[in-house]
Amino acid sequence: MVRRQTAVQILAFLLLVAGLAYLVISSADSWADWVVFGVLVLTALGAALAVHESRWSVSRGRPISRSSDRR
Repeated sequence: MVRRQTAVQILAFLLLVAGLAYLVISSADSWADWVVFGVLVLTALGAALAVHESRWSVSRGRPISRSSDRR
């Protein structure tokens, strides 16, 4: 079940994306504008992927130990 706060955040995000998409579509004049927009979108997605913290590690079931006592 989606909490009310999460639903409001999703709605605000979608409104922001729709507003930005309208601005881009209305102001893009040539193919070069679309290339710049595409590069900006890909850069933002790459940055989001880079800072995303994975909740599940791919360690094949081996525990990750960060202790300095192990030799």
